[in-house]
Amino acid sequence: MKPRWGPMEVRLLEEFKKRRALGLAVHRRWFIRRAKRILREEFPEEILELDSRIIYSCRFSASWFRAFKHRGRISWRAKTNTASITPIDKIPHIQSFLQFIRRNAQCRQLPMSPQIEPEYDVGRFRLCHIFNMDQTPLPFEFLHGRTYEFKGKKTVWIRALKSSWSKRQATLMITACADGSNRIKPLIIFRGDDDWYGYEEERAQYDPRVHVLFNKKAYSNESVTLQWLTEDVFPVCRSNTSTHEPCLMVLDVFAGQKTATILRTFKRNNFVSAYVPEGCTGLVQPMDTAINSLLKDKISEVIEDEMDENPDQWDDNNYHISDRRILIVKAVAEAWSWLHQHRKEVIIKSFQQVGISLKPDGSQDHLLHIRDLPNLVVGSWVLERPENAPTGTSYGLDCNLSSDGHTGVGTLEFELQDDDLIDEDFFDEYAPQENQGDGDYVLDSELEVPGSACMSLDFLCR
Repeated sequence: MKPRWGPMEVRLLEEFKKRRALGLAVHRRWFIRRAKRILREEFPEEILELDSRIIYSCRFSASWFRAFKHRGRISWRAKTNTASITPIDKIPHIQSFLQFIRRNAQCRQLPMSPQIEPEYDVGRFRLCHIFNMDQTPLPFEFLHGRTYEFKGKKTVWIRALKSSWSKRQATLMITACADGSNRIKPLIIFRGDDDWYGYEEERAQYDPRVHVLFNKKAYSNESVTLQWLTEDVFPVCRSNTSTHEPCLMVLDVFAGQKTATILRTFKRNNFVSAYVPEGCTGLVQPMDTAINSLLKDKISEVIEDEMDENPDQWDDNNYHISDRRILIVKAVAEAWSWLHQHRKEVIIKSFQQVGISLKPDGSQDHLLHIRDLPNLVVGSWVLERPENAPTGTSYGLDCNLSSDGHTGVGTLEFELQDDDLIDEDFFDEYAPQENQGDGDYVLDSELEVPGSACMSLDFLCR
């Protein structure tokens, strides 16, 4: 005996057929969202409103969804991507990165006695002062490469709403905090200028929870990074505490955010800049391991909901690119707020699992869980007091870039003149304790060599 279809499922299948006939991508959340709407519209007796909650007669469980797909002969159609990074090959670089963070988490002043060394959440850092910033492409239309489709179909197509949108990309800069709090606004960079007719009218409709900029390439650069730091990041950090406590910023090695100007700006504001080793962002950067995927899915869902709720408004002939930008800003604002309200524990856990927010003494290393590297050991990281160093001397570097601008893997562009960098032989001679393969970036003008063998650098955290 074949399973019986309920009236809600019959209509749901028909709407799925129509959506796929239009070439629109369909995901599980679409089925759940549409099924709930059908119950509300046609079968109100099947729902119960209790305070602010709506209780449905159907639980829409995973087993229900599997049965629905089986009866409707619906399958998940997708291509398979092969990973090009072998995590085992990255172990030395990941260890070096985590050791650098732990060295910087220790007290930067050599204390008179161990008892006076301060203790915060992560060594000398508070959780609210540990950040991860990342840029990610933000398409004007989320054309997923996967969709549900009827079994047996030889051609699986997804229609683009506007052909020009495939060439329109924005950049989304987002900064998460290790305590899971929503501290720094997302930044969207759209392509174009902000001096065109109608810009002020459009700008007035942007959601104030998002910072919006325009430039010709819709891409971040040194000036955008500086503006983001001075307008969004540093004011937030200064407002958290009355003292100028140290902060940790984890970011990738994108050229526009590792210039001499950016590094000096970090240093002046007491920020340790920890650059993720090349090829390791998918392993040890919280944004890439957990946050970006959740955020983009939610942005797509918000946009789909808006277009489902107002189909006439989003007909091809009824709106302009300005309307789409306003919608994207709204979707990013709502998704970023949702992420911190409903997935706060994911943010906190993502920092812990990659080792960024764990206590440097190793007492929380059981929480370390880097993908495909279950038995990773951070290893020795402590910087011993240099021999004959006077009490109170600072030690340890606050940037893990080498003198040629990379973290030890590959060759990268570094926007500095060669004569603006310290000679490597000179550095090795006067700073054997600080070098150790990390953090040997320093400018000639910021170098002071005292009478002892210990090097004192203005570039050091104090």
